Amino acid sequence: MLARAIPVNSHAPPCLAVWLSSGKSHLPIGIAKLTIEAKPMVRPISHLALYLSSNNQFIPAFPVGIIAIVVCNIRKRGEIGGWLLFFYWQLYSGAILTAFFFHRDFQTYVPENFASHLSTYHWLMATSVSTIVILALQVAVSTLLVVVRNWDMLQLLRILLVAQFVAFLGTLMVDVTYFPNSTPLRVGSLISEGFWVAYFFMSDRVRHVFKFHDWDAAVETIHPMPKELSIY
Repeated sequence: MLARAIPVNSHAPPCLAVWLSSGKSHLPIGIAKLTIEAKPMVRPISHLALYLSSNNQFIPAFPVGIIAIVVCNIRKRGEIGGWLLFFYWQLYSGAILTAFFFHRDFQTYVPENFASHLSTYHWLMATSVSTIVILALQVAVSTLLVVVRNWDMLQLLRILLVAQFVAFLGTLMVDVTYFPNSTPLRVGSLISEGFWVAYFFMSDRVRHVFKFHDWDAAVETIHPMPKELSIY
């Protein structure tokens, strides 16, 4: 059996918000095993396992995701709050999931498992390495941003988000050729990454927090405190 991981890193409709909310695992290519069967086959259970170990924001953890959404909404008046906090939730939880699944399934990435599919192995490693490296850089830059709140660092994060979008696009092209069963969810991965790219280029919060450093004043316009209801 030759199996390709199904794609599993904030202001979307509620259904998309929950879809995005469950973590951002960036293990772009999942478990791949070979059997003596001539025709590659993927069982539903294997698909589920691969789904949980792939490179997207779509791991179905709805209860945790809903809690994250609620917490981010409560914190929306803070500098790192709202969708920005939601981004950090996805980034760190996804990095942890990526490390966990990569460690668990490390043996499935050895070349011996692809003795008769070397070209597939090369594509698998190329897409895996690129997305994991970009994820690691995103974690590092985003963490520094929390400390320094620097616009130049924010620009670097934008570049990394665009790079990840391009990497996902390349992975989608590989899926179309080698792993067609993964294509629909890989498209979802591409859409979600595109969403984050748009957010960091268009968000008022991002500009006020990292460029103008005037969030304390801007928040009164963007998220004003609700007026108390008075009865006379």
